[in-house]
Amino acid sequence: MQPNPILLVVEDEPDIAELIRMEFSMAGWIVHCCESADEAIKVAMVLHPDVAIVDVLLPGYLDGFELCRRIKQHDSLAATSVIVLTALDRETQRMAGKLAGCDAYVAKPFSPAELLRLANQLR
Repeated sequence: MQPNPILLVVEDEPDIAELIRMEFSMAGWIVHCCESADEAIKVAMVLHPDVAIVDVLLPGYLDGFELCRRIKQHDSLAATSVIVLTALDRETQRMAGKLAGCDAYVAKPFSPAELLRLANQLR
């Protein structure tokens, strides 16, 4: 029997984080939420999540793109799939996500069910 997959949500909007938490929890995922990239990198080092859903515009020193870079560069986290979830939907921003190493880029507004489907494909 496989263990439940682990999701790290990095989102500073509590309503959005809760919506994602509920959708994934009902599907059997273990969900941890953080409001900043600074906090998330510390949590990721302990949890080694299967998937991280990361907003781009976050409070603190690091943005979501830099968090993605750091996750992908760290040996113990390199297998973590990163989904960027953001209101920034220009082609240049999507390219920045690719350059940062994200595995998928989802624009807000979004479907929680679609996000779950995508995460299941990536894990």
